[in-house]
This record gives sequence, C-alpha cells and structure tokens, in this order.
Amino acid sequence: MELRKLGEWRDEVYTCNRTRCGYCQEGCLPYKVLGFEHYSSRGRMITIRALVERKIDFSESLVDSSFNCFLCGFCDAKCALFPTNIFTALRRELFVARKIPEPIKTVVDSVAKFGNPYGLPREDRAVWAKNANIRRRGQVLFFTGCIYPYLYPKRIHAIYLLLEKIGVEAVYVPEIEGCCGYPVFLTGDWETFDAIAKANYKAWKERGIKKIVSPCPGCVYTISEIYPKFIDGFELEATHVVMSVFEEFDRGRIKLNRLNRTFTYHDPCDLSRKLKLVEQPRKLIEALGDLIEAKYNKFFARCCGGGGMVSAYNPQLHLKASLERAQELVDTQAEIITTTCPTCYRTLDKGLKRIKAKTSLEDLNALLLDIVY
Repeated sequence: MELRKLGEWRDEVYTCNRTRCGYCQEGCLPYKVLGFEHYSSRGRMITIRALVERKIDFSESLVDSSFNCFLCGFCDAKCALFPTNIFTALRRELFVARKIPEPIKTVVDSVAKFGNPYGLPREDRAVWAKNANIRRRGQVLFFTGCIYPYLYPKRIHAIYLLLEKIGVEAVYVPEIEGCCGYPVFLTGDWETFDAIAKANYKAWKERGIKKIVSPCPGCVYTISEIYPKFIDGFELEATHVVMSVFEEFDRGRIKLNRLNRTFTYHDPCDLSRKLKLVEQPRKLIEALGDLIEAKYNKFFARCCGGGGMVSAYNPQLHLKASLERAQELVDTQAEIITTTCPTCYRTLDKGLKRIKAKTSLEDLNALLLDIVY
C-alpha cells in the first residue's frame, strides 16, 4: 500500500492512458457484470486523467465508478502500475470533496458509534466468549474482527480453541476491541480512520500487547500495512491465524488427520494479493485431502464480491459477484469449499445458497480444530 494524493499518481495514470493494453479487463467482475469500460480499471484511469487535468469535476458518474470497485487488487496482479493504490486515492479525493454516497456514510457512522459496520451493540461482540475459558493476560492478542463474533460466534470460538490447541497463548480483551477501521479507510475518511487506529494502538500498548493474531485478512492487512503509515513508531506484529497454524505444522509440532476428501480453496483478496499468503493454506489443505484449483486462483483469484464497500453501495453487484465466484468454485466439483476470511465466508455463503449448491463451505481454520493433533 502506497499513500499519495491523486495528482501524485499522474505518471501512472498517463502510462495507462498511453498503453491501453486492457489486460485488467479480463476477469474484472464489475466490468463483466455492469458491461461498461467506465467500471474497469482502464476506464477508471481515463476518467481520473480527465479529473487530474480538471476537464471534469466530481460527477455522480465518477462517484458511481469509484464505489462500484471492489478494490480487490485483481488488476494489480496484472498491471505493474498497481491501480488499486490510485483508486484508493480517488476515494480520498471524493471524501474531501464531500461526495461520499449516503449508504457509505452510514457504515462510517456505525463504525464510529458502535465499533462495527453493522450498527450492532458493542457488548454483543464478546457474547461468544461469555462462558468460555479465555486468557486475559499475555502479549499475543486475539483480534476477532467484526464478522465472526457478531454473525458466526461458534466459528470464532472454534478458531480461538484452535490457537490454544496448537500452543498459541492468545489473550482476548473485549473491552479494548473494536473495528480495525478498514471499512472507514476504504471510504476515504482518513481522519476518522486515524483516530480509530491511534486509539486501538494506544489500548494495545497499554495492555502490553506485542503481537496480534486474527482470522480476518482485512484486519491483519490494515494493522500491519496501513497503521504504520498513520502511526509514528508503530511496532506491533500482526499475523493471520492460518500463518500461525502453518508455522507449527511446518516445524513438525502439530499434525493433521487426513480426511481423504476433495477440497477447493478461495483465496481472499487481502490474504493473497496484499499479504502474499497463497501457498501456506494450500499446504494445510493438501495434508487433509486432494486440492482442486478453481479457474481463477492464487494471485489471480477473483473477488467473492465482499470487498471495497460495494455491498453497501450496490448490493446487486455484490450479489452477482458472489454468484459468479460461488459457481466457479462449485464447478471444480470439490466436496468442500474452504476459505480463510470471514467476509469471503459470509459472501460465498450467500452465493452458494442462491445457486442451491450442495457443496459444503468451511472456514479452514475452524475446520482444523477437530483435525489437528
């Protein structure tokens, strides 16, 4: 992630406009679903050039193009210009110009008021841990993210128990846990994000936390890659649960019971393209059974439809993208679809139910609880 003002990306924008290769279009879900180049990476770059050259203003059409982007980084995997950085800068400019759509503002307000994007009570976040044997003191913090504790409490409990089982002594401190701020950052409201990041960091440091482990790729990416750009002297390590499991497995400290089932794996955008973790989950899956790759996989995996705040701005695009990706995974004919992201799990769950798929969907980490020994 590189943060610059939109005008400071002029060279990259001009390079795209001169080259016009269009490699970004193949596989781009907004472009495929909505059907106009305006919604592709290349088309958005043309519009940004006109904006930078002051030939156009912040129109509704520009806002529509910006918020119909998943910011998934699929185009980054195909383009050396890393367009997602530029589209992130565009959203910042839209926020400064007070052009943020109302559904997006609602999400920001919810995070600021309730500590989650859903407007749910803060105290409900820790319901999963109410009757559980949870560590309270230590240097490794279990950061749950917003989706699993609110919407899938049994799953977040299973993942915490998995960490205990493999020897990661993680603590859970609900009174200092809220949203990491990633949804707010993606809207361009960097002032509110800055306040959230600094409040979180202060609370963690006061508690003596030195490392954070989370099942949410978005949280890990935000804390490890974005927080340091807003907080001077940032010195916490953040890692994904699947990496903790893989490290123990790779060192021979844990083993996995083989299930002899067929699996396919959906790469979360933040875990694969942004955190570069694609082989570790696969090595764990291959210890369980046979892995069948989807057509789009690893760094070229397509977004499930859950990224970029699109679900709030354009629910129909969000749903159509989830149907596309769900069908791709079902087409592998694997018995079990796995992923390692709460957002992806929730979005794929919608898609699989809509297409009436009989394939099982599992969070890899939760699945491992009863398999690891």
